[in-house]
Amino acid sequence: MINQSKAQALGNKGEQWFPAQLPKYWYFQRPTYDLGVDGVVVIAEQNEFNGIEFRVQIKSSQEWKMKGGSIVLSGIKISAARYWAAGASPTLLVFYDDGKQCGFCSWALDALPPLPDLLRRKTKTITVRANSPLQINKACWATIRASLASRFNGFSEALHSASIANIVLPKIRDIARCIQLLQLREFTPEPPDSNGQMLLSLGQSVAHRDIIRAVQRILDELDPGCLAARQLSATIEDYKSRIAEFYLGFEMMLKEPDKAVAIRENPAKSKELRPEMIQRATDILVNLTGLWIREKP
Repeated sequence: MINQSKAQALGNKGEQWFPAQLPKYWYFQRPTYDLGVDGVVVIAEQNEFNGIEFRVQIKSSQEWKMKGGSIVLSGIKISAARYWAAGASPTLLVFYDDGKQCGFCSWALDALPPLPDLLRRKTKTITVRANSPLQINKACWATIRASLASRFNGFSEALHSASIANIVLPKIRDIARCIQLLQLREFTPEPPDSNGQMLLSLGQSVAHRDIIRAVQRILDELDPGCLAARQLSATIEDYKSRIAEFYLGFEMMLKEPDKAVAIRENPAKSKELRPEMIQRATDILVNLTGLWIREKP
């Protein structure tokens, strides 16, 4: 018999309630790995929204009490908040109220501090403030569609501009090749000697470096003030901070790209985070390619 705590049971209720509220042809998919969100919604409508996706994080409570028209949630891990804000696709925060059998939602970027502040913070936790959250009902999805359209269309227009067309496609290819290299580590036997282990580790670090450089090259061509550029910039900053957890000296590798730089790998941490890093890189690739092939508005 499986024993659940009250908090776990309440959380499961919210995770079961939300998918049932989605419109027809909006599909909720749970992640293969625990990466900081509860799932991804993929829109499969036969219209301009086909293929658009967004991440979902569900928070459940017996009763959500509004404070000045806002839902306030404290004690959120700073790493989780950065991931919600910095992901290549937007994150919708869902607040399930079990007592009233209803829910509210807000985009993470609207409920969190400004991205630069969020990335600089040294605290372990943060407070989320969802101002005037949207009640989840049949009418709310039109508002969410409009919000998604605004974000993706603006980014798509930027990527389609003739001035950067010859830059974006090669960089997308570079990211895809780097992901292939990262995945190969999963199927490569551990080298028997230290030289082989060092070369394998070096190849992985170079793949991570080149993903960051490719995204940065695309960012150099975008308006730094636009929402998509700010989110993509935060994504890559968060990506770098995670790499620093298992590659000592990686920052120097970024600063001196054409020089041999000594780095040290934490093999256990690297193995633990490898699926997450591959997923993060894949998310970036999927969003960039999805926006590229989408018809220009």
